[in-house]
Amino acid sequence: MSKVQEFFTAWNNFHMTNKTKKEKQNASSQGVFDWAWNGLKSMRFAIIILMVIAVASIVNLFAGEFIIQAEGTTQQIRATYQQAYPDMRTDLLMFFQMYAPYSSWWFTSLMGLLLLSLIICVIDRAPIVWKEVSHHQFLRDEESFRSAKLHTEIGKGISKDSLLAALKAHHFKVGIEEVGDKVLIAGAKNTFSYIGPWLVHIGFILLTIGGAMIARGEFRMHASALPGELLSVGRTPLDLGFNVRVDDFQIEYYPLNVNQYVELSNGSIGRIVKKHKNNSFDVELFSPASGFRNDVPADQLSNRIDRRMGGGRLDQANISDYIATVTVLENGQDVKTEVVEVNHPLRHRGFRFYQSSFNDRITDNQGRWMTVMQVRRDTGSPLVWVGILVFSVGLIMGMYFTPKRVFALLDGDKMLLAGRSKQNMTLFEEEFNSLIKRIQSIKKS
Repeated sequence: MSKVQEFFTAWNNFHMTNKTKKEKQNASSQGVFDWAWNGLKSMRFAIIILMVIAVASIVNLFAGEFIIQAEGTTQQIRATYQQAYPDMRTDLLMFFQMYAPYSSWWFTSLMGLLLLSLIICVIDRAPIVWKEVSHHQFLRDEESFRSAKLHTEIGKGISKDSLLAALKAHHFKVGIEEVGDKVLIAGAKNTFSYIGPWLVHIGFILLTIGGAMIARGEFRMHASALPGELLSVGRTPLDLGFNVRVDDFQIEYYPLNVNQYVELSNGSIGRIVKKHKNNSFDVELFSPASGFRNDVPADQLSNRIDRRMGGGRLDQANISDYIATVTVLENGQDVKTEVVEVNHPLRHRGFRFYQSSFNDRITDNQGRWMTVMQVRRDTGSPLVWVGILVFSVGLIMGMYFTPKRVFALLDGDKMLLAGRSKQNMTLFEEEFNSLIKRIQSIKKS
């Protein structure tokens, strides 16, 4: 053998060895990928991770009972912990971010694993769901028909057209396939319900992503102002790229009724114990002296009482609503004016301004109180609402619609019929028997 031949032989052997190594590496990598994919999509993994999240949520829920509350920057939180705990415990609390456990790295990682599992499950199930929904399934041999829970054999006299007419009368979508002298027929109903569990998974994915966005990116703060002032935090005007001016703030009270605390025109304080048909009231007095007043006219009573008891207003339970009229300003110009009430927030640029409470200790020159509003922005809220909608639609589809399939084989004068239902077999058996009767009636006619 010449040196040239020896060189090419050695080169070829080297190339084949490297090719074999690469094939083994690729096979090994593929094996690891398949193992991870199959593990993450499995129900067992989902149940385990859900149980771990449930336990972690319970731990987080009660952690606040044993760990002091700390707010501010991480340095401020560490300083707060160091005043109460030894260094090792402080380090552990900071490492596991127990000052905000639901947005901590470890809880987020658990939610991320669950999310990854759901995404893989959705991707893996997509071709199967599509096939179940859009493709007709046929039984191709007599053994398959006879092994079905619902099956029967009908003798002579049934044509293909008659059978199709009977299936369509029962609202089955029909597929036909001819194999030699045999005719295979498949009827399907409510196969769209296979999408239901798939949509439930997608809804849960959206809920998880939206919840994570809310936990990590929510904005919440309280701002207050007197009528005529801009909403501010302390003395600092609230600046979100726009300002909000409070034009007016009013308190509304419930109509006079039994059990309300009231102030009489003479300054006495009491509680209504009875209401008469003539719109007068019996009042039990307790300040400045105990006693009873009967048939007190409504115009001598007021359920607004400017007195305090136990840190709150005496008439707190008499207040029915807080109503603020506010104006949004951008670049010094009025943009819009709206009325903000309890459960009726102002919405602007993704922010929501809720009527939270009031401060009656600070008033303007007209005696109007200071309004206190909660300002919120939850960037994940749209995803949460879409997730709830998708989850609900999927749940309804999966629970209230049952996929049903009917199979037929026409072979000469013989017809085999079989039926399958994913659930509610008793009801489907009644429908299957009704279908047989219709086919037999067509045969007789």
